[in-house]
Order: sequence, then structure tokens, then C-alpha cells
Amino acid sequence: MKSVYKSNRSEIFWTPDEIERFRAGSPPHVWRILAIALETGLRPGDLAELTRDHIHRTPHGYRIVICTNKRQRLASIPVTTGMLEILSAIPPSQATLITTQAGTPFKHENYLGDAVSEWRDRLNIRKELRLYDARGTAATRLLEAGADLKEIATHMGWSLKHAAEVIERYVALSADMSDSLAEKLKTAEKRKTCKPSCKPEVKMKAKTWSGREDLNLRPTVPKTVALPGCATPRTRHS
Repeated sequence: MKSVYKSNRSEIFWTPDEIERFRAGSPPHVWRILAIALETGLRPGDLAELTRDHIHRTPHGYRIVICTNKRQRLASIPVTTGMLEILSAIPPSQATLITTQAGTPFKHENYLGDAVSEWRDRLNIRKELRLYDARGTAATRLLEAGADLKEIATHMGWSLKHAAEVIERYVALSADMSDSLAEKLKTAEKRKTCKPSCKPEVKMKAKTWSGREDLNLRPTVPKTVALPGCATPRTRHS
């Protein structure tokens, strides 16, 4: 039963209408919990620990770089337009991005989901929805923001096939999804399935991940160094 339950949850999404109702009716500090989950796909444990120190400038914008609690992996997440709007509304003196109404960090990650569920019920939104269900929406928004399918799958802990299927389901359920997003998914899937012989020859370029030198360029044959508090080694540019 456990595996069936887990599979079914990946098919549950917050619809645009439900998201708007929650935004309009919930207090700002509670809306921020769901909003950041929708833009990043982070689990509650990582959302509770997210601070301004995790935001890094890149040549073309910003990325969130955080060691995830569940998988102990270094995640590099594009900062979407929506996330930038959220950040601009948070007082500069507030280091932790998600806080209680009093401005203090939540004492436990479970309280984030509890707060969202409480206001979901107050606003008469579907009871089956949970904070965790924001991850499907986030996968779609990250694709729009320029993340590739492999990057999304790794971040979410999904297979490439499952990541594509989740985004396809979301696009099918959302009438306001743009044609450009569907096209991006098709392009991403072609990159996933294309054999080396069908790819054009291109010069390889180092991928920019962050404005910080120690997180920036990833060489072909990387040297690794253990990241404090994270089981996955971090790449270091030689």
C-alpha cells in the first residue's frame, strides 16, 4: 500500500485557481510557505532552513544552492521570476525566508505543512492537497526557468521518465499553460532520448551554476571535496 500511495501523490497538483485562492485568502507568512515550495520544489525540511545565504548570483540571474536533508545532495535550483518577486517582498533584515507571523523561524518542519493545511481548510480548498503536492507545479516552473529535465529529475529524486510524465500531466491539466512550455518539454525529451550519433557537434562549455568561484565551473574530470554537512562531494575547479 505504501508504494501505491506514494505513486498517487505525484499525480496531485495545486491548480492555478487553487493557488490564487490560497494567495488571496491566507496570511502573507503562510502564503510564502506555499509560494516558495511552488517555485523551488524543495521539501518542507529544506524550506524551513532556506536563508538568503543560499541565494547565489550567476551571470544571467540567481540560483539557490542548498544541501538537501533527505538525500544529502547539493541542489542547484534556478531562481524563477516568481521567486524573485517573493524575495523582493521579504524585509532585507530577515535572513530566514520562511518564518512565523512573529518573524521567527518555525521550530519544526512539520509546522509548515500544518499551517498550509489549516488555511487550505479555512478557504475550502480540496482537502487532499498538501504542501508536498507543490512539487509537481515546481517541476513545471523550473523547466520554464531554464532547468533541464535531468536537473529537475535529480533535484526531485525522480527518474527522467517520471519527471517528463509529471510535467506532461500538469500541462494537460492546466488550460493556461503556454505552448512554449509544451515545446520546452518536447525539446528536453529529445535531448534525453537522442543517441550521440543524432546530436550535432558542438563545443562544450563549462556550465555556470553560481557566482561563487567555489561553486561555479565544473571540469570534465572533476576533483571533489567533501561539503560540510552534505554526503555528496562538491565539485572543485582545478
